[in-house]
Amino acid sequence: DYEIVVSLCDDDRPTIAAAQAIADVHPGRIKVIIRHYENPMKALQLNNALAVSRGDMVGVFDAEDDVAPGLLVHVKTLFEQTSADVVQGGVQLMNLGDRPSKWFQVHNVLEYFSWYTSRMGYQAKLGFVPLGGNTVFIRRPLLEAAGGWPLTLTEDCALGVLLSTRF
Repeated sequence: DYEIVVSLCDDDRPTIAAAQAIADVHPGRIKVIIRHYENPMKALQLNNALAVSRGDMVGVFDAEDDVAPGLLVHVKTLFEQTSADVVQGGVQLMNLGDRPSKWFQVHNVLEYFSWYTSRMGYQAKLGFVPLGGNTVFIRRPLLEAAGGWPLTLTEDCALGVLLSTRF
């Protein structure tokens, strides 16, 4: 059982049209919320989605993500079989860039690969995990106790630090 909440800025007309077309095919399963933001940031959109969602677990995906089939079943199993309050899935960036001027993208892909295959496990054992953007699943009561996502450019990392230090 799941619902999808798509949180969009009011000036993103093509994405609004695409999301609404899919929501129309799946009535009651997909909610599209559209807001105007004077200073748009992902944390505001996530917090608005949190306010209208109803699930016990909250997960985050970005619009460009490819989601592995069966991922939600695996996440549900992890929550049921462990005492975890947060599940951070691995993120594998795939955009290597298409020009020499995008050389940094290759380094970013390698950094994420290194983080999710080694460093993150070490951080988790220490009980301090700065979360990484998407494929994050959090028990709703914990997320609400934390006040939702911190209003910062690095809302994912900031939330992980907040949860690791206060909760």
